[in-house]
Amino acid sequence: MRWTAANDAGFTLVEVLVSALILILLSMAVLGALDATTRSSFSDRIHADAEALAQQNENRLRGLNVDELSNLNSTFQYPSKLDGVQFTLKETAQYVSDTSGTVSCTNPSADYLEATTTVTWPNMAGRTPVSVTSVLTPTVGSVDSTNGALAVSVLNASGTGYGGVNVSIAGATNATATTTTAGCALFGDLPSGAYTVTVAPPTGTYVDSLTGATVSSATPDTRTVSVVAGSVPTSAPFSIDQAGSINATFTTTWPGSGTAAPTGTGTAPVAPATPTAPALIAFNTNMNAPSYRMCTPADTSGCPVVGAQDQAFPASDWSASGITATPLFPFTSKYSVYAGVCPSDDPNVVAGVTDPTATVPQGASAGVALTLPAMVVRLYSGISIANNAEEKLPANTKLTVSDDGCNVDYISNLTTPAAGQAVLPINTTYTVGTTTSATGLLKYPGMPYGHYTVCYTDANNKIYSKSVTNSSSGVIVNLLAGSTVAGTC
Repeated sequence: MRWTAANDAGFTLVEVLVSALILILLSMAVLGALDATTRSSFSDRIHADAEALAQQNENRLRGLNVDELSNLNSTFQYPSKLDGVQFTLKETAQYVSDTSGTVSCTNPSADYLEATTTVTWPNMAGRTPVSVTSVLTPTVGSVDSTNGALAVSVLNASGTGYGGVNVSIAGATNATATTTTAGCALFGDLPSGAYTVTVAPPTGTYVDSLTGATVSSATPDTRTVSVVAGSVPTSAPFSIDQAGSINATFTTTWPGSGTAAPTGTGTAPVAPATPTAPALIAFNTNMNAPSYRMCTPADTSGCPVVGAQDQAFPASDWSASGITATPLFPFTSKYSVYAGVCPSDDPNVVAGVTDPTATVPQGASAGVALTLPAMVVRLYSGISIANNAEEKLPANTKLTVSDDGCNVDYISNLTTPAAGQAVLPINTTYTVGTTTSATGLLKYPGMPYGHYTVCYTDANNKIYSKSVTNSSSGVIVNLLAGSTVAGTC
């Protein structure tokens, strides 16, 4: 009986502990519910305060005149805390069109002002900002009739708008705005005159369709426009998109032998250097004049923008077997691509040969193969072409191959090219009467299509030059070291 009583006492203690644990859990649940209710109530109260502030600020904006409202974009903190919370207000006023009731760049007119107040606060806990909008109609005569408006659009290659892009204008009036989802920002009541428009995407790197310049938040797109008085806003369209590229490789066609490298006077086949070119051109009429980008192998970080072409070409430009042109805007129309340093090297211009084309994809690369007709330059020691008279380029002599249409001189023994000059690599393995003589003096015989003057000058300033056209099948240029003709190299 004593054992049974003790056992019963143990069960009683367990029941008390279980009951206490249940009580604690129930109490915690009740306290958690009370705390959640309290927090929810506080969050609702803060949200109500934010709505009241937004409405109060909108009432204030309705009392401002047009000059004060035009292109308004400011952020400030409410002067005092409400319920211990510091609120931040952002107020904007942008012009909207009568026909659409929205900010429109396709049919723009600055008819109404849409004023918006947005209120935020710390620790919003998933709550969205409070925003209140009013549409205000300027009174007759309140807008200066000598003022104008400006519609800035930011679109991609397919014509879709970029929203959330920061736009600023600087001139007689300075203002900022953010593009709508349609890619439009509309500024009104602007004094006539020149304005600098700056477009800065918040994220990502793009390329401008007109200039080829890189565009990002750190390197914004900039353009100058003139605002004139009138009901129809001045248009400032920007077209930016993710850049693509063109990867060009080269093959050589040889005089009399087509695509196969010729053999020399000996029995072994010739092994010329890998075909290359000093530069290539990617042409598209949608760009600013001159409507092309010229790119060299050295332009690995990006080709010069339109209108800022390379002028000097070092030896390193001959070191690569291909050239990458980037950044390029992904136009829906194709680029015409050819080797050369200016449009005068265009095969279509020189020989009526259709240019290879490439469609640049958004953010990706397109490949294109380009043909370089060989220019086989030979030097003869006498005054006529004769067997066994062919020779290397003697010491203290110079060979110049001038691209007459592009005003660029390719010069042997050149170390530091100046503007309009390029290094001309010479075939150091050239041996008279053996296997290399068929390729001539040039280490890279493949040259762009074009009209050239090939000129040899010796140590005594004796000069021999020839004018040739390098076209589809290439050209053989025979120079006579023992003769002198008029002119200078």
